[in-house]
Amino acid sequence: MIIIDELSFRFVENAGFRLMMSVCCPSLNVASRITIARDIYQIYADERVKLKEYLLHSCQRMCVTTDTWTSLQRINYMVITANFIDNDWKLHKKILNFCAISSHKGDDIALVLGKCLEEWGLAPKLYTITIDNAGNNSTACNALISEFL
Repeated sequence: MIIIDELSFRFVENAGFRLMMSVCCPSLNVASRITIARDIYQIYADERVKLKEYLLHSCQRMCVTTDTWTSLQRINYMVITANFIDNDWKLHKKILNFCAISSHKGDDIALVLGKCLEEWGLAPKLYTITIDNAGNNSTACNALISEFL
């Protein structure tokens, strides 16, 4: 429920939720928000390992897209998405990384993107990188080309 409905971990501490659970299943001991957060992080870690293994064996080439933006709180973010066709010719789109970055400078983008590709073991499978036309992205791509070639 927490994951599917994208609820905060504190949701399990709401009086209404606890009342509903006590009526629906009185013998259930509702976990704390800390336990819920820990369990969801473990699900994430397990799924990440499965995806990494799947990518290792189920795709030959990887196309990556990346986008950066600044939030209303003036925090810079970047998302890295992998697009690939598996051995059964099915198209997949998976978010590999969503993180805060120090700036929109090309060198910073290249550093985070390169680290992500290495971490996932995808550098040898990289086929294309799709980015917008901002000048900093040319710098990022040139830095990545020099790093991986």
